[in-house]
Amino acid sequence: VTLEGDAINHSQASAVGLDHSMLGAGFGNSDITGVSRVAVDSLTSTDLGNALASHNSHSVGVFANSADPTITTAGADLVAIAEDNSFVTAMTSHGQASSSSSSETVGISGAHVTLYGEGDLVVNAHSKASALSSSNA
Repeated sequence: VTLEGDAINHSQASAVGLDHSMLGAGFGNSDITGVSRVAVDSLTSTDLGNALASHNSHSVGVFANSADPTITTAGADLVAIAEDNSFVTAMTSHGQASSSSSSETVGISGAHVTLYGEGDLVVNAHSKASALSSSNA
């Protein structure tokens, strides 16, 4: 936030619920769960100048990039949830306002999943990226 001059805000966020280095087997009640949640509320404001705001985010529930990205469960659940809710605002009284927000959400990335016996595979990815620009000029 500034009174005179341009106001510029660039932000980014990245989150992983469960990284490949922690992947293993789940047996019985040993469920495997990876939950990633990103929430950003960003404001850029100036009275005399231009306002520019941008945000990029990336959220992954379960991420695997190793040579053997296999997840195996027997009688257990695998839950992978990625959520992103980002809101960006750029405001000015005398100038130009520009804002952008982008989001990428992935439930499971790079993994091979095998379920034996009873167990559920729950994968959810939800993304909401919003941007608002306001100028009185």
